[in-house]
Amino acid sequence: MASVIIPANKSITITNKLPDGNINGDTILVGSDGITTYFSYLFFDLSVIPSDVLICYAELILFKTDNFYNDVSKVFGIYPCSYFSTYTTFNNHPTIDGCMPKYFYPITSEVVAKATLTPFVSAWIVNPKRSTCIMLFGKNNDIIASFGSAIIKDHYLIPFLKVSFTPIPQKQLPDKCIPPAPPNGIPSLAQVQVTGTVAANAKYNALIDVAVKRHLTGTTDNYYVVDQYDNVGENTPLHIDKTYYITINPKPNPQDTESIIFGGSYSD
Repeated sequence: MASVIIPANKSITITNKLPDGNINGDTILVGSDGITTYFSYLFFDLSVIPSDVLICYAELILFKTDNFYNDVSKVFGIYPCSYFSTYTTFNNHPTIDGCMPKYFYPITSEVVAKATLTPFVSAWIVNPKRSTCIMLFGKNNDIIASFGSAIIKDHYLIPFLKVSFTPIPQKQLPDKCIPPAPPNGIPSLAQVQVTGTVAANAKYNALIDVAVKRHLTGTTDNYYVVDQYDNVGENTPLHIDKTYYITINPKPNPQDTESIIFGGSYSD
């Protein structure tokens, strides 16, 4: 199992105090004092995570800048949301996915607040077209919390995702369905020139075989093509002068022996 740390790339705060503006500073604000309400957004670039993995665990880490006391009655939440920008405002805000809220309790004596976001990250990996943004909000009307933003000068306070993942196991096909492994080595082309005559009003089925006897194993490998010389309906013989290129894989060694075998028969 592998783990990665993904710092937030972007952040912004909006508030009803600035309905057509936003706050983009060292901290993000979340919550409400009953008069002023703050929502904050974070964006994460997940391109470091391969697409063919199973997300085992994902956790958001926020670094607090105030409220270092214990009060578990203060509930904060997180929604996945659409993209945001410097033009995001309280009156022009991203759309949230209200079906997937996650709640956490940051008002403690700890310097960090943590929230499990495994379902969020799993959904983002499964559908790479989805936005990898989240919105933070408060459920109470009597507290506002602040956390380090994506652009805070003290990089120790930048929020991040900690994600653990493992490769998705590949299903093994039944033995009878497993195609044979291709031969190792570099292939070569054998050029075979065929000349001859097919009788009038006849059809000849031909097999051109290059037999390679391997000196290391003593076995003979056959590489062949088939062709049909159709002279049906013609009252004169058909002259054949044709070149075939047959792939030999692996390429014969100097000690190997090659033989050209031509065979076939007339058909009705």
